[in-house]
Amino acid sequence: MRLLLFTLLLSSLSVSAHAQDSLLTALKVDEKIKSSTDLKDTVVIDQLKKSFDKLKYNEPGLTVLYARKMLALARKLKFEPRIGSGLRLLSGALMGHNQLDSSIIYADRAIDYCKRYNLEEELMKAYNNRGNACFYKSEYEKALEYYYKADEMAKEKFPKAIAGSANGIGLIFRVIENYNKSKEYFEEAYRLGKIYKDTADVLQALNNLGIIAKNQGEYEKSLAYYNEGLELAKANNNLRREGELLYNAAIVYNYLGESDKMMEAMEKSTEITYQIGTDRGIAIDNYSLALYYTDLNQLKKAEEKMLIALDYGQRAEYSELIAESYIAMAEIQSKLRNYKEAFTFMAMGHEYSDSLGLADANSAATRLENEVNQARIEAQDSLQREQEVLENQHKEQLAAEKLKSREILLWSSGVVIILVVVALYFMFRSRSQLQSKNKIITDRNNQIETQKEELIEQHKEIRDSINYAKRIQTALLSGNEEWDKISLDHFILFKPKDVVSGDFYWAHHFPEENISIWVTADCTGHGVPGAFMSMLGIGFLNEIVIENGIKSGPIILNKLRDKIIHALTQKSEAQQQKDGMDLALCIWDRKTNLLEFTGANNPLWVLRKKSQISQSDFAKIHLEEDQEFGIIEIASNKMPVGFHTGELAAFKSQTIQLEIDDRVITFTDGFADQFGGDKGKKLKYKPFKSMLIKAQAKPIKIQSDILDSEFSEWIRDFEQIDDICVIGVKV
Repeated sequence: MRLLLFTLLLSSLSVSAHAQDSLLTALKVDEKIKSSTDLKDTVVIDQLKKSFDKLKYNEPGLTVLYARKMLALARKLKFEPRIGSGLRLLSGALMGHNQLDSSIIYADRAIDYCKRYNLEEELMKAYNNRGNACFYKSEYEKALEYYYKADEMAKEKFPKAIAGSANGIGLIFRVIENYNKSKEYFEEAYRLGKIYKDTADVLQALNNLGIIAKNQGEYEKSLAYYNEGLELAKANNNLRREGELLYNAAIVYNYLGESDKMMEAMEKSTEITYQIGTDRGIAIDNYSLALYYTDLNQLKKAEEKMLIALDYGQRAEYSELIAESYIAMAEIQSKLRNYKEAFTFMAMGHEYSDSLGLADANSAATRLENEVNQARIEAQDSLQREQEVLENQHKEQLAAEKLKSREILLWSSGVVIILVVVALYFMFRSRSQLQSKNKIITDRNNQIETQKEELIEQHKEIRDSINYAKRIQTALLSGNEEWDKISLDHFILFKPKDVVSGDFYWAHHFPEENISIWVTADCTGHGVPGAFMSMLGIGFLNEIVIENGIKSGPIILNKLRDKIIHALTQKSEAQQQKDGMDLALCIWDRKTNLLEFTGANNPLWVLRKKSQISQSDFAKIHLEEDQEFGIIEIASNKMPVGFHTGELAAFKSQTIQLEIDDRVITFTDGFADQFGGDKGKKLKYKPFKSMLIKAQAKPIKIQSDILDSEFSEWIRDFEQIDDICVIGVKV
């Protein structure tokens, strides 16, 4: 079996390499990306998109490459519809490779871009992508919000896409075990998929209808759904769905006691899973095999498969399966008489289950669906009223009376429903309180449980408050729209240590003078105290630069320091609180390409092609062999923005003449100060410079992803010690 899987994996890699070489070479994609603009190349972009749609079901390993090539060529041609498509497809491809955070970044970029250029169909699909990413991160309420946004757009303008959004909504209700509601959406997706001949939507609906039937004990009905899906998947060469349907059929055969059919279906599913290489699928297959071996009392095999399931489940961030795997592993360890390990796994499983909050998700999902349905009812009523006014002007009085009666009826129904809900609420609450009191009387130990629940609720309230603070802080940070005015080629790596951050970034562009100003700052502390300082800094910068129109670096920092000292009542060394910030301030005159830099403890790095660097012109330069770019370092003022010991001297700035293709890098100290590697030491600045120089071989838009990956490889199992912010702007 292992030899067969290994052979399949090798042949898959061989096919992938051949597909990459033959199609991309035949289309001369890399040549077209590097050559001058030719509008005929839009045909090549469409061919890449068509190929991507086929690859995602059979060769997902190539999807990221194809999406990036398509996006690069679309940007070269300024082909707006396909730039939106490229961002969306790259988000989906990264999701398939379990790079969920990167997937969310590109989904958000796709949403912003499609809104800006009014690409409505791509925007609808991007909403679905964003919902999928939230689903894989177990953020069910957020996922449902995006699915409903896609559903609204589909119902208004793109009826062929309704099945896709219905599948997404149905998936959320299935996971939170609201099977009746889930079934409604999947049956609608199946019906519409048949009408519009969209086999992908039909297959997804059949797979999930089979799961629901299985969960409700209707095994024959479940197999009927799976068999219909298998025929359709094979006819359309959809390996991904074929593997999922075989896996789910194997589970049903196990329930029916048909071991031979179960093993046959599971082996075929596993072969497909390893062939297309999805961590989530491998985790699911090994979890099911572990359960099967547990039933056969082959406990060592069960333990081996469950450990593989946990490994791949964690790679895929599949929280539900991780929780179930821990609990199943506890049962295996108990049967092996490893009671201490069994207790540990059971505790971890319950902790994971509690963190998912499925009950809260169910309540939130139902509430959200009611809100959406109510909004639709109100929109339909509004449209109907307008039509009645236009078509029946001679019956205005009668129409008004009907409308009034209808409103009274709706309000009366709403009041009745609210009263019933309130009555049920108090009934259940009273019953719960009575049961709680009875339990306290009979068993004093439940006081501990009650206190635990109170602590959990308090923790949840604190967490919710901090999450809300994060939303406020994120809203205050300068968005992509402002950064795109400075340069369309830029990146931002922003990794708070905690939920909220003491690092922040800020930008503003003056279109009249064609002057761009941006700041990368590191406030005293991190977490909530640092976040308060960051919001203070953002507010003061808005006042100094935007409201007062000041465009001089030293004046901006001198005024910012005065405002911070005054706000924090820092008066003397005896009373000082030493709160403030280190920052890098850049003012770029786009007409002359002169950059005025003013730093407070934080330097500026300019990456420039080595052939254009004159070593006699700069005090500090970092060069490496076999690399195209070197780093010019511009020193900062050795004092923070805030009160400090010694004389409060005025800030001074330096000016540098930028060259075409320079990359201006500003950063805080969190990246270089991080502990990690084999010996648990700090990364430091020299390796950080090397990472930046090597990253210049890639497009600047993805350099944040590259640095993020390098950081993850360095930190390993160590805890992140500080907030991180790195910003790059290409000239």
